[in-house]
Amino acid sequence: MDGTSPEWRSYVNFRSPFDPCPARVKWYDVPPEVMHPVQKSARKQFAPQEALRKGTLWPEYDSPYPPV
Repeated sequence: MDGTSPEWRSYVNFRSPFDPCPARVKWYDVPPEVMHPVQKSARKQFAPQEALRKGTLWPEYDSPYPPV
């Protein structure tokens, strides 16, 4: 994860000045519906079988899991 995708955001936890361990960067996935809060009318849709596989009807809400 390099942070180039707007769906991934980073969080650096609090680190005390007396903490011997370095701060860790944690990454979390922001769902696409947060990035597109308003549903537009007449937008592109997946075919029914593909929508069932992907878990969403609209391509702009499709968020594949990151590669392992």
